[in-house]
Amino acid sequence: RSLSLLTIVGNHIGIALERAELFDALKEKRVNEQAALLDFSNQLLRRLDREDLTRQLVSQIAGLLEADACSLLLAEEGNRWLKFVAASGWKQDPVELERRVPLEGGSGPGWVMRFQRPLLVEDLQKSDPTSWSPAWLQTEGFRGHAVVPLVVEDHAIGALVMNNRSPRRLADDEVRLLQLMANQAAIAIETARLHSEGIERLRMEQELDIGRQM
Repeated sequence: RSLSLLTIVGNHIGIALERAELFDALKEKRVNEQAALLDFSNQLLRRLDREDLTRQLVSQIAGLLEADACSLLLAEEGNRWLKFVAASGWKQDPVELERRVPLEGGSGPGWVMRFQRPLLVEDLQKSDPTSWSPAWLQTEGFRGHAVVPLVVEDHAIGALVMNNRSPRRLADDEVRLLQLMANQAAIAIETARLHSEGIERLRMEQELDIGRQM
């Protein structure tokens, strides 16, 4: 009986130690996550050039979440299409090839834009809730798939896509981190857009002033 009691006590101590180690690991991961997000935010806010900003964005996210590929799509005028503006880890660069994704017609980014909710797929070969899958996308061999919206003032301006070439479903904390990064990116992209429009407006005003002086 004493041996059984010691065994039970030993098991409880072992479980308690495992839980303590898990708690410490999660706490450390949360601290690392917050530090990465802060650094990510600071880097984004220092970049007012949209092309530079979006390249940095996909590269950072692919590294932080250990993804095989990451891409950013923004809505074009008229909101009928989403255009690739940055990509990392693709076999064929969708930006260089000017790839576009329809907002309608069953595309994952389009679905995320409309409903402003993340789309998570562990294995696209086994379960794909979306129907849009062109040949050029299939050649990439993506399996694990995660898409989150970029939202500014309740308005979706684009989608952030993370892919892996083996099955993978993001954990809740990874989804949270991806969404936080997307939120930061949306603000930074909107800031860059307003900055660019401000420069263009100033240039036009200067040209008008020159014209009036002449």
